[in-house]
Amino acid sequence: MKNLFLISVICFITLVYLTTGVIGQEIGEILVGGNMADASAWNVSNLDSKELTEYEFNDTFETPAAGAGGCLYVRGGTVQNTQLLIWQPVTLVAGGEYTITGAFSDLTGGNLANFWCEILVSTEVPPDTDGVDYGGVRMLGFNSWAGCGNNVDGTFQDDGCLGDTGGILTVPADTSETVVYYFCLNPGAWSADAPATGSLIEFEIAIDELSMIGPAVSVDVKDRPGARVSHFQLRHNYPNPFNPATTIPYSLEEESHTTIRIYNMLGEYITTLIDQKQLPGEHSAVWDGSDFSGNQVNSGVYLVRMEAGGFSQSQKILLVQ
Repeated sequence: MKNLFLISVICFITLVYLTTGVIGQEIGEILVGGNMADASAWNVSNLDSKELTEYEFNDTFETPAAGAGGCLYVRGGTVQNTQLLIWQPVTLVAGGEYTITGAFSDLTGGNLANFWCEILVSTEVPPDTDGVDYGGVRMLGFNSWAGCGNNVDGTFQDDGCLGDTGGILTVPADTSETVVYYFCLNPGAWSADAPATGSLIEFEIAIDELSMIGPAVSVDVKDRPGARVSHFQLRHNYPNPFNPATTIPYSLEEESHTTIRIYNMLGEYITTLIDQKQLPGEHSAVWDGSDFSGNQVNSGVYLVRMEAGGFSQSQKILLVQ
């Protein structure tokens, strides 16, 4: 039975590769923490807000709006303008096509006005200070000036209204094998009577299941300590699924004590691949499927967790014996 199961898994994976038309390249989830239960992969900027907006990751409700598990809760009010930019860098394959979806719920009962909540993508680095505006290509508009995706029934819809590109991002093919984009969620509100005597605009929303599906980076990234890198990032391992070993690339923005550890899906510690101070640049670690005692672990899904310089990120990998 075990062998039959493994054969079925391998056949399924092969079918996925063949039907995607991308040979030797995994089609999978690019975002980290898109279920909005873990804030560690996300950065938050207040942009040019005159009043600050409240937000909470992994928030749960005693209503159908929450669905299963936590979500991102956002609440704000303004007599001028307020907006958030919640973002993370993603490394994409040049020429690749990526489908963006998400779930949105209006918790005000359909009273949203002068409000927007959009997904933007851009190659421009988001501001790391408040008080600056930011633009990008609009991929989805959960709610916009036209009322797109208002969703007043108290449950999450499957996705927002399609944006300027129909929810599809096609990365230009150029001489680079990969390119860094910034995936951004941008909720905000503006009072038509701003700046000083405006009517109070309030909003209360929930966001969940943000997703970006497409070809994952699978090029052979060589260690390049000292190479110029603009951010910390744990990249997709290759091959995945793997047997007997897989390479796990990662980037360090600055010199940092770095750890790369493996856990099972119960959160139990398996082994440590990296635990040392490293220079900024491109690095990689290799896992051969063994635990800290050198014993081979069973087939299954495992978690790789990277911590460096206050940054942390996790991703799933699949071992098939």
